Amino acid sequence: MKNLLIWTLLVSTTVFAGTCPWHSMTGEEFIAFDSNFSIDRPISEEDIYTDLDCLKPVMETHYVGSLFGDEFNFSQFINRTNWSKVNTSAEFAKKLFSLHQPKPDLHVSYSLFNPRKKYSLFNSNRKLVKMNTHFELEKIYEFPNYIYFHPKSFINKTTEQQKFLDIIKSKDKNIVLDLRSNGGGDNWFARELVKRIFTKNEKIPQSKKKQIVSGLFEIGMCYTYLLIESDIAIPYCKATKEFYKEHTYSEIFESWLQIEQDEKYEGQRQFEFTKKIVLIIDSGCASSCETVVEKLQLSHPKVTVIGLNTAGALLYSNGITIMLPKSGVVATIPTLFNDYDNHADETVGYEPHIKKDYIDFDKDVLELF
Repeated sequence: MKNLLIWTLLVSTTVFAGTCPWHSMTGEEFIAFDSNFSIDRPISEEDIYTDLDCLKPVMETHYVGSLFGDEFNFSQFINRTNWSKVNTSAEFAKKLFSLHQPKPDLHVSYSLFNPRKKYSLFNSNRKLVKMNTHFELEKIYEFPNYIYFHPKSFINKTTEQQKFLDIIKSKDKNIVLDLRSNGGGDNWFARELVKRIFTKNEKIPQSKKKQIVSGLFEIGMCYTYLLIESDIAIPYCKATKEFYKEHTYSEIFESWLQIEQDEKYEGQRQFEFTKKIVLIIDSGCASSCETVVEKLQLSHPKVTVIGLNTAGALLYSNGITIMLPKSGVVATIPTLFNDYDNHADETVGYEPHIKKDYIDFDKDVLELF
């Protein structure tokens, strides 16, 4: 499969309503992000409609749930909603989140910083698996018969994650990869794992992605990286703020790119992997963590998956973070749509071969070897 990359330039035809203050801001004013402003407080109906006037065009142009997939019509839901009983910022955040219930999306959230409130399906649907071991996160355990590793997340590339990948590249040894409560981050680990487990001739499920890119996307990703404590947050934000501070918000918003790309996965292992792989999963395994399950579960005959269903947060990702100007509500809006060969429904996730909410490691895992 050739790596397909399509760039489509889109120009906004959406006009901001007169009440939204963003359209008259300079880039430097818009880039300012004050977490102290995001507090629960009384808000008026006028404040609500001002924020909706700001949020609506962003959802129409950048939210992939509106553009692809189930084609979520945010504007239609706004118009059908009674906002008169919403009196505080927290109530507004909760109400905004409720609009997404007909078309679930685990990457969408509406939050406040003080007190900390976050309305998200990912927070409410977690079912975690317990296990009778004392293995530490991000520490490789190599035994005569198997290797055990429990990566915390894939937000940042860690030394131990790279070391684990290097070990399995040159060895034919049973693997226990514990993915419980791994919230994902980036698909780099799945790509590198596939290279080391599959030979070049073995078939691997592929995926395609559609990404919206704009000035608003870059600014929004700056704040997302800061919130998730990504290693690239500081240099990325510094460059982004410097570039856009002289632009007006209209210039930042008015045009964007839609990028379509085949995400290629290919094995590079020199000899066939003959041992067994056990993946331990639960609904804390989300997003790019689920990509690991997606690539291995159905395609490699040596893989056994044990635990509970993954989160089901694969379709949408790359959430940009924006703060609404009147309520201080922080919206996280996914801008990347994923289309997987080995598809799992949103909020449903991947089902294990062996379903257990409690795992006896010796009995349930080691006896699989």
